[in-house]
Amino acid sequence: MPHKLAINKYCTSTSIHAQRIGAVNTLIVHSSTSTQLRPAERKQILGDNTDWSGLASIIQQHNASSPTPAKTSLVIGVGSATRAVVYVMYQSGLTTIYLYNRTLSRASKIASAFSSLFTITVLDSLSDVPSTSSPDIIMARSPRTARPLRFPLRRCSRNRRARTSTWRRSRGRRRCWAWRRGTRVRRR
Repeated sequence: MPHKLAINKYCTSTSIHAQRIGAVNTLIVHSSTSTQLRPAERKQILGDNTDWSGLASIIQQHNASSPTPAKTSLVIGVGSATRAVVYVMYQSGLTTIYLYNRTLSRASKIASAFSSLFTITVLDSLSDVPSTSSPDIIMARSPRTARPLRFPLRRCSRNRRARTSTWRRSRGRRRCWAWRRGTRVRRR
């Protein structure tokens, strides 16, 4: 949904999650049939953010199936849902959150928006990720048209179960090229 930040001013009220994230992607309109209210007061618009809930369930599943829960994360790119992504990582108990964006000022703006709740470490380069605290979860929030990033994923994976995948359309079929533990190509 475009204008996730600007729509806030048109909402009569917002959910606690939308307030903390600072963005609204769901509008719920309540209409009152009371004739005692002026026409402008008859409609109540509740703003909510639902981007965070899907990622929260994925992180919970990961923590339930993994011998050690995730503690460190890396968010690549500052897209429209980045606010929800860093919020859910904080809610899920991740203690270290790294944020990288090609435009450093945009990443710093997100970090400062959440500075009252938790700390986000903004990276100048992807190679600045400390090898001692390599990320357990890596989330890319960059647009599809972005240039490919050169990132040492293998170095960052503590448990060697990390993987990255790219979907492409080829001759009418979808294929997924994935890297996993040195495997060359895996197709689905």
